[in-house]
Amino acid sequence: MRQRELKIRLVTRNCPQCGSPLVLIEDSTHVWIGCEKCGAYVRIDKKTIAKKVAGSPVFPWVEIIEGLYEALYQIYQ
Repeated sequence: MRQRELKIRLVTRNCPQCGSPLVLIEDSTHVWIGCEKCGAYVRIDKKTIAKKVAGSPVFPWVEIIEGLYEALYQIYQ
């Protein structure tokens, strides 16, 4: 059985390689961003995210996405 995943097209970030819109994917264990056209993806484990936000009343989505984008950008350097 295939696990559930949520996929959202990011309108504020494009692939550093080809310029296509990136997608944000959340599955049961990770949050990913990547390019469906190039096939490059980076991910962060949800346990790592949970450690970062422990005790915080606000979930830092912007920080998480920026960190993933920076990691994806580094692939093409």
